[in-house]
Amino acid sequence: MKLCVITNYQNKGYINEIITFNKIINSLSIPHNDVYNFNSPNIIYENYADGFIFFNDNDVNLFQSYYQLTKPKPALVIPPPLGDINDIKINFNNMTPNKNIGFNGSPSYQSGMFNLLNLIKFNPKYNLNLYGAHGRDEVLNEMIANHLTSTSDRIRFKGRLKNDEKFFKENYIYSNLSIYDTFDYYTFFSLLNGSIPIISDSSGTSSFFKSYPFIVNNRVDSMSKVLEIINTTSVDDMEDILNTTLEGIKHLNNDNISQQYIKFINSL
Repeated sequence: MKLCVITNYQNKGYINEIITFNKIINSLSIPHNDVYNFNSPNIIYENYADGFIFFNDNDVNLFQSYYQLTKPKPALVIPPPLGDINDIKINFNNMTPNKNIGFNGSPSYQSGMFNLLNLIKFNPKYNLNLYGAHGRDEVLNEMIANHLTSTSDRIRFKGRLKNDEKFFKENYIYSNLSIYDTFDYYTFFSLLNGSIPIISDSSGTSSFFKSYPFIVNNRVDSMSKVLEIINTTSVDDMEDILNTTLEGIKHLNNDNISQQYIKFINSL
C-alpha cells in the first residue's frame, strides 16, 4: 500500500495551513511528489476515499452535515503532531509579563479579528500586534486589517513574522478568539514558548485544552475578565498553569500520531 496525500491546499501563504501541511507530510514521511491537488472533492470522497481522518470532533460534525455520502466510510479524529515528544516542553525564558496581545495568522473574520477589536476597545491598557499574511487575492482580509489599524493606534499590523522568539517575548498573551478553527498551531506554540493563549470556546483548538482556565466565549465581558485574571496571576502561578496544561497535549507527539495513522490505515 502506498500512502499519498490528495489535498486542496493551494499554497496561498496562510500561516497555519503551511505548518499543518508540512507537519503531517513530514511526520508520515510522505515525499512531495506523492502529494496531489484536486478540485472536485465530492468525486474523491465518494469514489476513491477508503476512510477519513479529521483534526477534531467539530470537523466530523461539519463534514457530515455538508457532504452526504451514499455509502458510510470509516472515520477517525487524529490531530496533527506538535513534534518530537522531547520537544514538547515550555520555554519559560520567553515569559515576559506585559500588556501586549499577539496574533499570527490570517486577519480574517473567521479568525476573530472583530472580537479582538472589541477587546482592545474596552481594555485601553492593552496593545494588539498582528502578524501574518492577508493571503493572495484576499482583498477582504486586507480591508479587515486596515479597518482594525485605523480604528485604534494600539493595533498594529506588522506583516509576516520573522522572529518567533522576539514575538513571544514581546507578547505575553496570544489571541485565538476565532469564530471557528480546526487546529491552530500557533496557539500551541504560544504555550510552549511561555506566552499565554486566550482561546475562544467556539474554536476546534479549545477541545485540546482540557480544564484550561483561559477559555472564553466571545462576549467582551468574558474576554476582559480573563485578561484581568492573567494580569493579576503571578509568574510562578502562571508557570504552574501552563505546566498542567502541557500534560494534556504531550500525546500530540510525532510517534503517537504516526502510530494512530498506521493503526487506522491497517484497519481499512
